[in-house]
Amino acid sequence: MASERVELLAVLAEDADELVRERAGSALLSQSLDFLASALEGDAPADALFRYCGQHLIEKAEIAFALAKHSRCPHQLLPVAARHLSLPYRNCWRIWAG
Repeated sequence: MASERVELLAVLAEDADELVRERAGSALLSQSLDFLASALEGDAPADALFRYCGQHLIEKAEIAFALAKHSRCPHQLLPVAARHLSLPYRNCWRIWAG
């Protein structure tokens, strides 16, 4: 449920209506990184969620790892995500990537 809410907020943060964008953006700021990472682990996260996390949260190791391991992550985010992986996540990435 929380991951679905986060995904919807990311979509609304790109709405044409400025008030909707601002409120959704403010609500996203209060969401935990666990919820955001969980939303990125879904089968088909909204493209808006990838964009939001790539623009605002990619420096967080949990988010960088979730972005890097998802097959639908936009390719331009991968090098940036890789730079922000902390040592434990880099080791997991090596194991996961095989």
